[in-house]
Parts: sequence; C-alpha cells; structure tokens
Amino acid sequence: MEFKTLLLGDLAKYNSEKILVNETNEKYYISTDNMIADKKGVSGVSKLPEKGKVNYYIKEDILISNIRPYFKKIWFSESEGGHSSDVLNFRTYNNNIIPKYLYYCLFQDEFFNYMMSTAKGTKMPRGDKSAIMKFPIFVPEIREQRKIVKLLSNLDEKINVNNEMINNLEEISQTLFKRWFIDFEFPNEEGQSYKSSGGEMVESELGEIPKGWESSRLSHLAEIIMGQSPKSDTYNNNNVGLPLINGAADIKNNVISANKYTTAPKKIGVTGDYVFGVRATIGLITRLDTEYAIGRGVGIARGKNVIVDEYLFELLNIAFEKFKITASGSVYLNVSRNDLNNYKFILPTDSILVKYHQLLEPFFEQKMSLYKEIQQLEQLRDTLLPKLLSGEIEIPEDLEV
Repeated sequence: MEFKTLLLGDLAKYNSEKILVNETNEKYYISTDNMIADKKGVSGVSKLPEKGKVNYYIKEDILISNIRPYFKKIWFSESEGGHSSDVLNFRTYNNNIIPKYLYYCLFQDEFFNYMMSTAKGTKMPRGDKSAIMKFPIFVPEIREQRKIVKLLSNLDEKINVNNEMINNLEEISQTLFKRWFIDFEFPNEEGQSYKSSGGEMVESELGEIPKGWESSRLSHLAEIIMGQSPKSDTYNNNNVGLPLINGAADIKNNVISANKYTTAPKKIGVTGDYVFGVRATIGLITRLDTEYAIGRGVGIARGKNVIVDEYLFELLNIAFEKFKITASGSVYLNVSRNDLNNYKFILPTDSILVKYHQLLEPFFEQKMSLYKEIQQLEQLRDTLLPKLLSGEIEIPEDLEV
C-alpha cells in the first residue's frame, strides 16, 4: 500500500466562520468545558455567551480543545452549531482525504504529544496554531482510507452501544434508589408501594422516615480507609507488585487506569471496595475488581456487609455531590475521613436492603462486564490505530469489518 506524506495544512484549514449566539443553543455549543478528556467526545451542555458571535461548525468538522492539549479532547462533529474560540475547528478542503480518516489521524496520542511539544505557556499551555498545521499525515488512496475508517468506526460504534447500555442501567438504578429510599415507595409485605399505601412514617432528625428505619452515619455502613502514597523509589512500570491508584486521574469512566506499580504499598484496596477521589477532583466512585495500592489522592469505602453494596454505591454518589456543593467556595476541594464517617443518611431495615441487593446485583454485574469490554475495545482500537495509519498493517480485501 502506497502512502503519501502530507502536512496537516495541506489537507485541512482552521474554519473561522461565525454565527450569532442566538443562532445556536446550549445543546449544540461546544467549549473546552463540555469536551471530555481522553478522547471521549462531548457531554452535556456548555453555557453560551450572552451576546455577539461564536465560531461555527458543521457536520464532519473535527473539534479539538487547544487549552492543555495533554487532556486529549477531540470530537468528530455529528451536527452543526457553535463553539468557543478555545476550540480548534479543522475542516478538510482536499479531496484526497476523507474527514473521518483525518479525525483518526488526529485522534492518535502522537498528535497530542506533538501539540504539547509545540505549545506555548506553562500553567495553561496552548497549541501553536501554525506549528500544528505542520503535523505530518500519512495519506493512502481513498479506497484504503474507507477500509480503515470502517474498521475503526465499527469498534467505536460498539463502544458507544456499550456506553448507552451502561447509561440505561444507571438510569434504572438511580430511579429505583430514588423510589425506594427518597420517596419511600419500596414494596411492603403485600407488594404495594409503602408510603402511598399508608405505610407508617415517624419523625427523625432527617425528617419523616418509614417506621423501623433510622438516621445513621456512614461509618455504620462502611469502613473508610484513606490512601497513603508509597515511597517513589518503590514505583515501577514493569507490573511488579500492586498497581497504584494515586489520584482521580487513575479513575476514568468507572475503569481503573493505573499507570504505575509499587512493591511497598502502604494502604491496599481489595475486590469489592469502592474507590473515589478525595483531593481536587472528588468522587468518581468506582468498584475495585482486584487488589490495588491506594495513594493519598483517593480513599476507599469497604461495606461491612455484602447486602449494602448497591445501596452504598448510590449513597456515596449523593454524599460526594453534597461535598462538592459545600466546598464550592474552596480553592482546593478536599474530603477527609471524618467528613465521610460523619455523613448522615437514612438507614433502611436489613430486610429492605436484602431485597434491594437481590434486585440490583445483576445490574451492577452487567455494568462491570460492559466497562471491561469497553476497556478491551479501546485497547484494541488504540493498538491498531497507529499501525493502520502508518501502513504497518494492511486490511485484507476479504476481511469483514
């Protein structure tokens, strides 16, 4: 397979078209704030400027955050709308390249490393727009581009389907949690909704609660263990010892992405523990699937009984949302062991917790399976990507992709 080597500037240009703010809306406005790190696309909405004009993007434009390129924020647009000036908009103008193929070229770690190597500034580096356009692109004939795009797009589509399934499972879980433990409409002994069918309510320090329930503190439900970082001379990248979770950066989309190992862990999390960030970025509650060394930027909650596992997960998410609100005026977010131990909540009866556990356990197991499959698919895609784009691997003509 023959490749031409061209510069990015030979294939695409920065789009500088503008539209009025009132010609777009929050759903279709892209800023660095609602672009997701590690090449996860975009999420949610971003606040629009109050007036004036914003940059304009169309379907198949490639949007990349130019602030702190090491966050690797990139999106292949699926619609049209507006974007902030801190987001670079690449639009192809050369008929020798397919927009989605160029997207995968810029999706590579090699491109983001190049952006950083030419970036300006230290505290908040920005890519040098002129230098970026000198990034080399290997361009095969259109037919080969289509084959590569199809293979990589199929992998991405499977990842997207899995993410949608996870979102649906989480929505169902959250709905059930709210109905049972906030609205108090859990099934009574006759299978009827407790509160609306006249279930007895009693006063507590947290308001009215079902009879037999009580106000409690998190320390009653789980053991809270704060991390402690091992000495740096015990770190290695050779998979010797235990993988180390040192901070929230190692917890990505409910999957642990530990980059270092340690031969002398100070604190250890075990299978079934919930790990979460406690400094700067807090929360991101994730269940451990094996043993990990736990560094100072994270903590773990170890349920005292298996029947509380699913309830504990939702409770931790609610707790951290409240911690974020109460600490919103702080320069540096920090959650202590005391904060967690003393967090007050409503404790249901054991019989209700058992029913909830039996109902939700299959949901949580399926989520874990989907997360692991996503991780495997992403690893496969990221391994194939540079080999396909360099011509090291050629897709056979008869291969089903």
